[in-house]
Amino acid sequence: MLVDQPFWADRLHRLGAAPHPLPLHELTADTLTDALRSCLDRSTYRHRPTDLARRIRADDGAGDVLSLITRLEGERGQPF
Repeated sequence: MLVDQPFWADRLHRLGAAPHPLPLHELTADTLTDALRSCLDRSTYRHRPTDLARRIRADDGAGDVLSLITRLEGERGQPF
């Protein structure tokens, strides 16, 4: 709960895939229940992750990096 969990919770919220993150000092059974209910009740929190997964699957990050390296290598005229 120190660094990456708040970061990823905020990232998911900004992408529309999760409710606003709960700061640890605000975490109670009631606030957690409300957050979980909103995940179940709001259709955007069910559909947005599916849309994001589709975009991630279609992304060829490794291929893009390889293409860039190959292009840069050609411009330099020598291997890295």
